[in-house]
Parts: sequence; C-alpha cells; structure tokens
Amino acid sequence: MSIVISCDSAEATAEWHARVSAAFPLVDVCVYPEVGDASAVEYALVWNHPTGRWSEFPNLRAILSLGAGVDRLAGDPTLPDVPVVRLHDPAMSHDIALYVLHYVIGHQRHLHAYRALQAGRRWQPRDNKTTEEYRVGILGAGNIGTHIGRTLHHMGFGVTAWRKGQMGSKPLE
Repeated sequence: MSIVISCDSAEATAEWHARVSAAFPLVDVCVYPEVGDASAVEYALVWNHPTGRWSEFPNLRAILSLGAGVDRLAGDPTLPDVPVVRLHDPAMSHDIALYVLHYVIGHQRHLHAYRALQAGRRWQPRDNKTTEEYRVGILGAGNIGTHIGRTLHHMGFGVTAWRKGQMGSKPLE
C-alpha cells in the first residue's frame, strides 16, 4: 500500500509529505508524478491534481482533497468511483468569512467610490443601505459558505444561501 500526494504547491507538498510520512512510517508516501508502483497507491491527497490522470491508480480506495472545494475533482471525467473526503479547516473558514465581510461592507458603503473621490480631492456623500436592508446572496452553502452566511447574519446582514440542489432564504444561524 502507498499514499500519493499531488499538490500544485511545492511548499505545501513538502509539508504534507513530511507530516504523512511521520504519521505513517511504515507506508510508502510518494509525490506525484514520481510514484513508482502506481498499482500500490490506495490513497491520494490532492489539490489541483492533473485532470484526466486518475486511471494511473487502478487500486485507489479514497481521495482526500487538501483544499476548499472539490469542483475540479468532480468535473474530471476520469475520477474513479471512490469516496472523496473534503478537508474542513475552521480557521480557513473563519479567515475567508472575514475576507468576504470586508468586501461586503466595502460594497455596501461604496468605499470604492469614496476612494475615487478622495483621489480627486472631492467629497460627495452617498446614500447607504442599512445593514439590515442589505441582502447578500451566497452560492454554495457548504462548510465555508455556511460560515460566511452565519458571520454576515451575525453582523446584521440579510442572507440568502443556495446549496447544490436546494435554495433557501432562512438566515443561517
């Protein structure tokens, strides 16, 4: 049995390789494309694995996605019928929610327009919707989207979120 790591970041690949090798010292942990015996690979830890290359691993039992979202995996026609495990990192969800909150407030308060006015040394007040009047739509209410929705809702924004195959407008509490 072996584990393959396929990641488009050399730094992340090296860190994952070191940690997985330390956790499983008796398992062959290889870095794609330097695999050796591809038929021995049973598990893959991936981020942006090359599309169309899954047939190289005929005995694959599961795939762990090392990043947010699995769209690239799901869109690969050669993806084998094995479980795909998604990484859930609460710290990453929180950081992304803060990033989104920053841009939502900037848009709500027209900060881009004020920057342009300041560059021209002019001032022109704008009418801002209140936080309660400002509704935000979220396309994709998985772990990260749900955390974003809850953060925005907690700050007083109206939130409508869509999940694959479902639509809802209840606040995410």
